Amino acid sequence: MMTLSDQTVEGLQIAINSFLEVAPFLLQQPGVKFLYSTRFNQDPVEAFFGQQRSKGGRNDNPTVQQFCDTTTSLRLQRSETIKALRFKDGAIDTDETPLPKRKRRS
Repeated sequence: MMTLSDQTVEGLQIAINSFLEVAPFLLQQPGVKFLYSTRFNQDPVEAFFGQQRSKGGRNDNPTVQQFCDTTTSLRLQRSETIKALRFKDGAIDTDETPLPKRKRRS
């Protein structure tokens, strides 16, 4: 007979209790008629941290600043504005026009 480890049982209890707490709240939201419990997963979170790890190279313990910098970099890569600026060859259209100076605050 197979038994589950204590960690597995605790994880299942947390997952079930969390779903039972969030389901009534979500079902009260306008336009929500039903919930798919299979849609509740952490795949997007795991994908995000996988991207963080791949950007970090060999650094297994990034500082808070490095983590924030990597997050900013990932956001820029997914930015539709940045994608719209790129040509087919990946170059970004730029010119040498200086930006207007901002007025100083008093």
